[in-house]
Parts: sequence; structure tokens; C-alpha cells
Amino acid sequence: IDSGQMDCNMGNNPQAIGVLGSTHDHADMNIYINGERLVLSKPENYMKSSFMHLDNNQNADDASSVLHMHAKKVPLWLFFRSLGMNLTKDSLTLTDGQVLKNENGNMLKFYLNGQKVDELDNYVFQDLDKLLISYGPENDPDIEGQLNSITNFAKDH
Repeated sequence: IDSGQMDCNMGNNPQAIGVLGSTHDHADMNIYINGERLVLSKPENYMKSSFMHLDNNQNADDASSVLHMHAKKVPLWLFFRSLGMNLTKDSLTLTDGQVLKNENGNMLKFYLNGQKVDELDNYVFQDLDKLLISYGPENDPDIEGQLNSITNFAKDH
């Protein structure tokens, strides 16, 4: 998975990840933890998987927010796994091992194109989707600001 060189063509399985090069889609994504944006534009996060990755060929904001998908049917959890993180519908595990889950008045919330959804871990984004993962108070007063902060850089790729 890390190299992107595994055999992805698994016969007639409709859930199978496509072969590399079977698509070239982009989505804008932001992650917020207790109101602070998690910036992913770091050298250790670039080009971690050939299936879905961040690219270091843009400015820092673009590189931190634009997901590049190069094979059909790649679920979002695979991107997080490539960074050493783990995303499920109930938790987000950061690279330092910290697990963010629904507890103590805080909730993990997911938004797709401005609409709240139950999960994104198994989601296969469509070209130009806008994704938000937010961890914080259940009724976070800044959620609109977080949604409005999602860039529109994917259209330029």
C-alpha cells in the first residue's frame, strides 16, 4: 500500500481499488482539532501513497488541503493510513498516537460539500469535493468558519 505498487486489480470485485492511473481526481479538505487547523503540509507527509496523497508541488496552503487520487475507489482511510494516522467513523488517531473520539463533550464531525455526514473513512471522494473533519464541542460555534475555510484549489489541478 505505501509504495502504491500492490496488485489492485482484484477481478470483478466491485469494491476493489482500481489500478493506478484509472482516475485523476482532486478534493479540498481541512481538518480542525479544537478550533485549530491541522496543517499537513510537511515533507514527511508528501507523496506517501501513489493511490491518494498530498503533493509538494504547490504552495503550503494548497499542498496541505488538496488530496490527489490516482486510482478509482480509494477510500479516505487509506490516505490517513499512509500518513501514519487512522480514521474511522468513531475516531481519528494522530501520528503522535493521540486518539480523538467522542467523549467529554467533544465529538468527531464530518462534512461533505457543506453537509454533515455520519462518516468519511470509507468515502471515495468525487472530483472537486470539499471535505471537513472537525473535532471539538458537539455544537461548535465555529463550524461555519471551518466550512468556509475549505479552499477551492482542487479545481486548479
